[in-house]
Amino acid sequence: LTAAAVLLLLAVAGAVLWPSYGDKAVQSAHQALQQLDLEQHAAAATASVAASVAHARDLVQTTAAGAQQQLHNVLLQLHIKYPAIVPEGGLQGLHWGFGSQDAGLQDPTAWAPEVLAGVLPESQHWAELAGDISERLRTPAAARSHKATAVILACGSTEDCGETAAALAVLPPKGEACSLLLNAPQLAGSGEAAAALQATLAPFLRRCPAGLVLLQDVQQLPVAAVPALQNALSELGGFQHDGRVDGSKAAYALLLQLPAHDVVAAASAADAAAASSSIKEAFFHLQEQFLKQQGQQQEQEGEAQAHGVAARALRALHRRIDFAAPV
Repeated sequence: LTAAAVLLLLAVAGAVLWPSYGDKAVQSAHQALQQLDLEQHAAAATASVAASVAHARDLVQTTAAGAQQQLHNVLLQLHIKYPAIVPEGGLQGLHWGFGSQDAGLQDPTAWAPEVLAGVLPESQHWAELAGDISERLRTPAAARSHKATAVILACGSTEDCGETAAALAVLPPKGEACSLLLNAPQLAGSGEAAAALQATLAPFLRRCPAGLVLLQDVQQLPVAAVPALQNALSELGGFQHDGRVDGSKAAYALLLQLPAHDVVAAASAADAAAASSSIKEAFFHLQEQFLKQQGQQQEQEGEAQAHGVAARALRALHRRIDFAAPV
């Protein structure tokens, strides 16, 4: 605006001093004013468009969760009707971003209840339990108190546990690429079981925050590892390992090997809820036995404080288990 005023002043002066050039000077000033007006209109239009884009982005982010659920429902129905055309887990590469890491839509076929039902006994109750587990795993972490999901699955042999782990590995987003198989007895042989568990979980959870951790032979889980597991399964769960590691979005399947007749009895029990409870209690009974043995040794070595930490963690872990079932 100042430049245009100067040009206009020069045009008036030129018209007085040099009449032959006055008209040209006035014309130049008029063009400058027109250009300035156009630039102001363009700036206003740009600001308006930017505001509209920001509003649209906010709207998309707000409705992204609802769109994900609707898309999942459609794909699931198509898979049931046309399994050869829409395979289970066939959209593992789907990821739509809207400006933030959490706004992306993950594979809508992840945590399929059909896969879960396939490893549980054939009955209405266990099918419903598979649906409950799937629904929880598909619920955003914020809606479940930022707590990971923990399931104890009882199997009657090493082979059954291995087959169950292989079947479950396809469940999470990105399938087997975001499944981690751990062997509890190996943790026992590491000397520092809690540190070994955290060191293994940390890189996996950073790469796959919503991944699946399969802990095999959990009946041999060393008591020393319980505090680390309990921390990962707590509300706002996680731990420190070269920085904060978030464990609240993950799922943990604890594969518990029990006598085959106990697993068969649980699978065919008339009271399935009681059968689930008995499987959960079987795991904690074993842990309490380990804790008792360890406590006697630690008392002899003057490490009663470490025993107290493990005992409190075991009691807390009991509350962190969400589901239990035979396979």
